[in-house]
Amino acid sequence: KIADSQSNNQSDGTGQGANAGFLFRPSPATIIGFNYRSQTAYPLSGKSVYNGNPKVVSTNYHFKSWSPARSVLSVNHFIKPELGFIGTVQRIQWSAFTNVHAYGVANAIGTLPVILNGSIPFYLRDTWLVTLGSHYRATPKWIWRFAGTYSQSAGNPNYEIATGDSFVLGASTGYEINKTITIDGSYAHAFMKNENINVSGGRYAITGVNQGSRDSVSLKLTINV
Repeated sequence: KIADSQSNNQSDGTGQGANAGFLFRPSPATIIGFNYRSQTAYPLSGKSVYNGNPKVVSTNYHFKSWSPARSVLSVNHFIKPELGFIGTVQRIQWSAFTNVHAYGVANAIGTLPVILNGSIPFYLRDTWLVTLGSHYRATPKWIWRFAGTYSQSAGNPNYEIATGDSFVLGASTGYEINKTITIDGSYAHAFMKNENINVSGGRYAITGVNQGSRDSVSLKLTINV
């Protein structure tokens, strides 16, 4: 593991992954879709700077990170032409993250500059994300959308300060001003479950309850050219 330090680490990189899926229409009013997105690895490299005395710079800072694989199943059903419902279930494979090995981290032991390699452990679990929503076209130009989402937390409160599972309620509306311009607005509130934190190590102990909520507001202007 890497000791606590004042290092400023900056890196960038690119990754490659794959998507595969299908759409199936069992009836004119129903569409079923499935998509699988593979895990994507990102080899990242850059510079690590220890802002101490002495200052230490490493230009060989690098590590590999990932985005998790996920499977998504969606069903969209119209009760009538202007009113439909959609349900989505996602399985996200966070448990593939076990360790991140970092190399070339600038640090210092007392006044002795050092370049460290280390391992950062993760204790994540696979999660479910479930969304149920509806969309109602009030007029040919005006549409309303409503949705609720249950999202499991991937964190482990025995190893990190994690958030609890959350339930998100949201609504949005869109209006087609003309064939070229459409405006959309949305609001959502996340109710987050309290998470009991109990993290301990050889030199520290963190206990308590992590509480929180989130609100988001968005406004979008679309111009088709």
